[in-house]
Amino acid sequence: MVNVWKELLPVTIITSNLGPFFRLNLLTESLEPLVDDDEIKFDLKPSVEAMFRLTLRPNNDKISTCSLASNTYRIIFPPALLNSKLSHTINLSIDEEVSMNGIFTHCKDENCITINFLEENFDKKLCKTTFTVEIEVCSEKKGSNHSIITFHHCEYTNCEIEVDYCFTSCPLTLHANPLIDPNDNPYPYFPTEENDEFFNYMTATLTFLEKWMFEEGFKKELYPTFPCTFYATASVLKDQNKGSKKKRNAVSYINFISRLAGPLFEQSKGKSVEKGSSGTDTKKSSFVVEYKANFVNEVKTILIFYGSSETRIFDSYAVFSLIGHISSAPPIAIHKLSSPIYIYKNASIPVTSPFCTSADFRVFVTDTEPEIPVAFENTEKPKFYLRRLTLKVNVLHVLGKSTDQTKVKLFVRVLCMSTQTGNSWIWFRSDIGEFSVQVTTQPRLNLPIRSLSGRFNKWPVEPCDCGEECECYRTTVLKLPHRNDLTLTALRSALSEFASEVMLEVYDRLIESPKGKVIIQMLLEENGVNMSELKHMFSDEVIYHLKSKSLFPRLETVALYQHSTDELDLPITLPNVDKKEMKDEQTHTITLVSEDDLDVRTYTVKFNTSETDSSTTRTSPL
Repeated sequence: MVNVWKELLPVTIITSNLGPFFRLNLLTESLEPLVDDDEIKFDLKPSVEAMFRLTLRPNNDKISTCSLASNTYRIIFPPALLNSKLSHTINLSIDEEVSMNGIFTHCKDENCITINFLEENFDKKLCKTTFTVEIEVCSEKKGSNHSIITFHHCEYTNCEIEVDYCFTSCPLTLHANPLIDPNDNPYPYFPTEENDEFFNYMTATLTFLEKWMFEEGFKKELYPTFPCTFYATASVLKDQNKGSKKKRNAVSYINFISRLAGPLFEQSKGKSVEKGSSGTDTKKSSFVVEYKANFVNEVKTILIFYGSSETRIFDSYAVFSLIGHISSAPPIAIHKLSSPIYIYKNASIPVTSPFCTSADFRVFVTDTEPEIPVAFENTEKPKFYLRRLTLKVNVLHVLGKSTDQTKVKLFVRVLCMSTQTGNSWIWFRSDIGEFSVQVTTQPRLNLPIRSLSGRFNKWPVEPCDCGEECECYRTTVLKLPHRNDLTLTALRSALSEFASEVMLEVYDRLIESPKGKVIIQMLLEENGVNMSELKHMFSDEVIYHLKSKSLFPRLETVALYQHSTDELDLPITLPNVDKKEMKDEQTHTITLVSEDDLDVRTYTVKFNTSETDSSTTRTSPL
């Protein structure tokens, strides 16, 4: 708003009718406005500009356009000693002016987790509010835990953050902290890729212990197999005291893996440790490890156990190297979409996350059914490539299962270039996991691609001198085009999704020549395009069968040349009907189906007594 008047202009803007779906903000601070729930008042000097921002406000998450977002969706604290305090700072943001008092938090583990709002900052240019939040954990009891903190506002969507922490007295766990990066690794699992120093340290220690025990005379049959036993008694150790008598201490093999760390058995919730049957000579303990394949790649990790007892002299340690990989990669949902053949159609797919927390997912599309191991296509660089399904966004914020509103829409574009049913797989990848959905695309074949006109000398058609049984007076010729412009337009549009401007210029020069079409096919094949769906577009000659419910084509098949601008004379005969049934502007259809069933052309046919205009195909009477 600009004051073009020469004097001071008092301005009053009524905002009471904007709620609850809209909000108007004055961005120019120098005007010193008086703002309340019903109006905005300020004085506008001559030639001074006032800037406003009109925003759509959500209503109970139903039409939400603003949502709380965090700079991280998972916090993993390193293992710490009991009563230690660990803290982590995050940033919450929302594209709206919101007070800190309007945000509420919820966490089931309130005894161990403390949430403090430190700072609030509103950027008027971006109309964005940022909150600095400190999350602190502390516990007096041993154990590891996984909690979800929910930040919510009464008018906006929620934001969830996963928090993993562990408090222990295990000396090796605390000793290994300099060698472990716990930022993305939930305790007690330490992936070897991020913690290679720790893995090498553990391997070297075990190698040294095995060598030392062998040199001390341990028998081979006393080597236990983990986790079959934690109490395999080894030979006694001699304690070389100065006294004449030799003191012997009976110890277990597992005691020698000292200072190799891990959590207590009781720290793993939902797991059980059971003793073996009474008939066995040794006591056996079993531990169930559950592997959730949130990611498609292979994962290697170190699993650590630490056991302590007040009645035992030594603590017990056990270290395992685990390898996890997926056995199959089925989609979590199957969706069906339809589109007119050779015509782009915008569609949406409902997406539900299998994970508890919300996150930003990177979205990928592939036309190849996932196989183990899963390979993702790299389509960032321009190339000669096309597919039926293309994305309108590359990143999508998907809500977690813990939220009330779990489904979000992914908008895509569908282009069917043959009559075949196609399948595509859309992958969603983020820091919390990966999943896929399958999309089946079905072309619609009943839509006409253009109109043809037939001409008679008089309408309704009157019989000739031969009588009504004669067909000559009911027969005319349609000019059937060899080229289907819609096919070539669709092919170029599909290429434009992946090719650069220079590539499209090369395509335009090559598509009209026989050698050029061969080169384009080679380029598409090299980039992984399924050419069985496109071969009718590059064929020099295609045979079509003619079908019509209300007309009688005089030819059963015709040969059309897709890349020719000529027209084919197609004799067509009207059915022998009563003159009264011949309506003015009556529309008929004729369908051409290729021999390989890949291409279908449907034309509308109209008959009249005048020359058709330039927008229709010209015809001539027989």
